Amino acid sequence: ESFSRIGQGEQMWFQIIVEPIDNSWKEKVIAKIKELIGEKVAPKKSPLSFLTDNPISKELGKSFEEISAQLSGTARSEGGDKAATRPEDRNQLKFLTPGQMKLVEDMEKKIAKIGFKTKMRAVYVARKEVFKPERGVNALKGAIGQFNSPTANSIVEKASSSSRNKKKKARKQTDLIKAYKKRKIGFASPWFVLNIEELATLWHFPMSHVKTPMVQKAETKAAEPPVGLPMEEIFNLPVEENLEDGTNKKFKTDSGEDVYLSDY
Repeated sequence: ESFSRIGQGEQMWFQIIVEPIDNSWKEKVIAKIKELIGEKVAPKKSPLSFLTDNPISKELGKSFEEISAQLSGTARSEGGDKAATRPEDRNQLKFLTPGQMKLVEDMEKKIAKIGFKTKMRAVYVARKEVFKPERGVNALKGAIGQFNSPTANSIVEKASSSSRNKKKKARKQTDLIKAYKKRKIGFASPWFVLNIEELATLWHFPMSHVKTPMVQKAETKAAEPPVGLPMEEIFNLPVEENLEDGTNKKFKTDSGEDVYLSDY
């Protein structure tokens, strides 16, 4: 719908690149969830942890603890190496605010589905006399902005070709077009992760087998287009003709004129 607002001589390109990814991103989300609910995470083991974290070392520790208790006349703590769970060590899930609870639920909902590396890229091109980036760019930003959440994640612009230096701006525009054509996912800004539900919400192809029986269509009369409707001449696919002096590519414009381009 936002693309339909651009006029004659303008073009708007939108690209979504996805790549498979392992489940390591889910582990990071789980660690963040535990941090939000106040649950303690076991510290990472050091390379020398095998010296103390084994049955023999644990038994020796218990023996020294027993001897120390007998010499000092104090009772040895029960439970071995297992420390008693204190109330403050438990997670604070029941003390979360409704907003924090919703955030945790959304994070758990996201990791329940398959995720992909994702990169989005948009390009606006137009003729000089009708060049108005705000008409195409702002419309696209508004269309994507409807999925943003003030209390959660948002899709925002990370890199652009704008610059006050004309040479630098031209170079950035060239690099952006090259990245668009080659579908580079690591160019300019870092990629992020979207699951299959989020990707389908942002972009999906219309399918003919999806029916909406409860939605009734209003019948309208077909009418001819208005007289004098402006049309932009766009070349059709080339038709190659082999001639003696080379290969000519023949184009037919909307007005019926033939245009030839020669390759030498």
